[in-house]
Amino acid sequence: MMRKMLEFGKHSKRYAVCPSCNKLYKESEILSTSGFKCNHVEFPNHPRRNLRKPCGTEVTDRVPTTSGFIIKPKMVYPLPSLKAQIIAMYRRPGFESLLEKWTNRDEEADLYTDIYDGEIWKTFPSSTDNSAQFFTPDTADSHLGIMINLDWFQPFDSASYSTGAIYGVICNLPREVRFKKEIC
Repeated sequence: MMRKMLEFGKHSKRYAVCPSCNKLYKESEILSTSGFKCNHVEFPNHPRRNLRKPCGTEVTDRVPTTSGFIIKPKMVYPLPSLKAQIIAMYRRPGFESLLEKWTNRDEEADLYTDIYDGEIWKTFPSSTDNSAQFFTPDTADSHLGIMINLDWFQPFDSASYSTGAIYGVICNLPREVRFKKEIC
């Protein structure tokens, strides 16, 4: 169900991932080679020769079929099409009215309660005419403010390992919808 909601599929790009170092490879480049090994070198200019070695982890598997074998990546990273995802959101009932909801809210002077109260939202110029504003009630359902966030965290107390998540949100949506987790 999540695959359908996020429009993963025919518009997505797929990459093979090295299970050891996470290097991405185009599937078309490696699927013709049985037993493809990762050639990524993490420290190519390191003064110690033994630290300039390629990763060497196998990226593909030979999977038996009724007619022989096929070569498949061990891990796959799907990269969905942003355009397809936005089109899918506009097809949802009530989506456009949610984008317009910010235009009818009560504003209190000198009180910042959301992104709409900030100077950037109020003064962001239109790309076609710098004297016009980008975010207006007339264009609320077509001029999207997209914010990209990067958040790093350390999931384990006992290891020095951290991971990062990158996510985007549509700022035009109300706060209670903007960060809402999709429920399948």
